[in-house]
Amino acid sequence: IDILIRGDHQEVAHLLNAQIVYKSESRVHYKINVANKSIRMDIRFCGDGYYDTNWEDNILETRVWDNGKFIPNQENYKYSLLYHAIVHKKTISPDYILTLEALDLLKKNFVLELDNFMNNNNYIYSEPYDLSVFFNTLLIKKDVSLRRKFNIKKALVKSMIGGAIPEKLKNRVQRFVNK
Repeated sequence: IDILIRGDHQEVAHLLNAQIVYKSESRVHYKINVANKSIRMDIRFCGDGYYDTNWEDNILETRVWDNGKFIPNQENYKYSLLYHAIVHKKTISPDYILTLEALDLLKKNFVLELDNFMNNNNYIYSEPYDLSVFFNTLLIKKDVSLRRKFNIKKALVKSMIGGAIPEKLKNRVQRFVNK
């Protein structure tokens, strides 16, 4: 479940009695208990860079009521899903392909289709504050922040120090990386 809000995601998490899943301050992934089932959700908020802030505002302003909940209007649903598939994913999974085909988006040049939507609405491709969210800079031709570059290098170092390095050296490198 994905929720988009205005305001403090931690306040909403508190109101929902949601528990944070990951300890990183940039993560917004929570779990709640509903009818003895654990349900995971992301509580996204306007200004978090997941989408352009003006677009996030527009999604909330133009939302529609559907079966007891608010959802994005058809245009915002269509393009936010396409944006998510292209910008936030390394590859487009089969379930996204089916959904995008149903929305008549894969019969066209979908990158050009998204670019046109973004340009026509004066939206920009924005880097998510949440470092766990992939940001496809190759496809959208945009550089990333130093914060994200450092995080990528940190993950690379952690993966390299797997089992091939003696434990003493591994601990020393780990302490350096975590500083």
